[in-house]
Amino acid sequence: MGALLLFAPLAAMAQDVTEFVVTQPGTLSELVSQDVYTTLSDMKITGTVDARDFFFIRDNLTRISSIDMTEATIAACEVEGTSYDADAIPAEAFSLPQESTAMTRMTTFEAPLSTRSIGDNAFYLCNVLRETNIESLQELQYIGNGAFSRCNRLRGFVLPASVVEVGDAAFAYDVAMSTFEVAAGSSLETLGSNVFRGNTQLRTLDFSAVTRLSTIGDYAFASCTSLSTIGLPQSVGRIGEGAFMYTAVETADWSHLWSLDTIEGSMFYGTTSLQQVKLPQSVQEVRTSAFSGCTSLQEVALSYNLVFVGDWAFSGCTALDSIFCPAQTLPLVGYEAFEGVAVENVTLAVDATKLPLYEADMDWSAFHLVGIDVSGVGLTKVSAAKVVRGSQSLLLTTQKEMAQVAVYDFGGNLLSQVAVSGCDTVVALPGLGARYIVRIAYADGTTEVVKR
Repeated sequence: MGALLLFAPLAAMAQDVTEFVVTQPGTLSELVSQDVYTTLSDMKITGTVDARDFFFIRDNLTRISSIDMTEATIAACEVEGTSYDADAIPAEAFSLPQESTAMTRMTTFEAPLSTRSIGDNAFYLCNVLRETNIESLQELQYIGNGAFSRCNRLRGFVLPASVVEVGDAAFAYDVAMSTFEVAAGSSLETLGSNVFRGNTQLRTLDFSAVTRLSTIGDYAFASCTSLSTIGLPQSVGRIGEGAFMYTAVETADWSHLWSLDTIEGSMFYGTTSLQQVKLPQSVQEVRTSAFSGCTSLQEVALSYNLVFVGDWAFSGCTALDSIFCPAQTLPLVGYEAFEGVAVENVTLAVDATKLPLYEADMDWSAFHLVGIDVSGVGLTKVSAAKVVRGSQSLLLTTQKEMAQVAVYDFGGNLLSQVAVSGCDTVVALPGLGARYIVRIAYADGTTEVVKR
């Protein structure tokens, strides 16, 4: 087949490493003698491989400890009717989750430097994997669902700047990472559901400089019981249900998340360390059990646009002392929203001009009501931005500095979202429909919505 089997000399390396040069993708099995299937420990692979070679290693080389593919490339192929992309570590490359088996002896894996994606469950249950070169993969864009789930020896991880999406449960369940860092200039847009769930050693996560991050999935950080601090960028527009339940977060100042309109259900459920909450003025709903069981919660700042507080939203918040609610419409209150709270001892500061509405309401009147001036708190209207439509773009000109522009169609679908610094910008919109909504977030915290 033209392939070579090379043995690296012991004097050149700290340990014996067997090198395989694969000149024809899918032929690694022809280069490895069956009599070393159960003894081969450390291997280096150069040349071009495909999914068949990964599966051969997984299914046959039961004592592999380290794999070096840094000088290899991955070709596309089809296996039993399933297509596998080039430059992609295939789904279940080293794991068969449905059979609860994996490369349980592999401690080190170095991927091809041209790798663009890591498939679903690629390293699932590789429970002694400690070292990877993922941080060096400058072309990597996607980390699949469950990719490193149950890799319980993985102590730290650096996400390359090129990664756009991290899939569901990618680092979840029995993973004990103490650090997770994001490289400068990150392109990250999406963190999937359950992405870090159950990661008990993480104490701090900082995404504040990840200016493209817009979506955080359901239960993303749930049961990260040591997680006390997390930084989020203003670009975040959706945080999923239960994202911070059972964490150790003490303060949630989200006043800068201008695109966030909903606090989803069970968001901080059972987070007994949480003491202070400050919501962005864009929030319209606090949904079911969002802060239920936050027994240390003392201060809450609600929003100017709040219209609904859901069932059991603050139930069991026995330390609650003060609420600031500048809402311009009397918020509806769901079933047992403040169950277990001595509301008569909770100071509720509201817009003085709306105070009579609260005093007459069965749910709100039980609080210790105080009317204050809330002018300037809300999403202050500014002079309308000038929006000029081109053939495939929008030209925006405003009277004050913009921070972010998001464009939606009238079905609510996000067409484009860009960070801006200045009073004019061009937003590219290929295939723009006849009608659209432009939402502008200004640097001073105000917003404006232009409908066309």
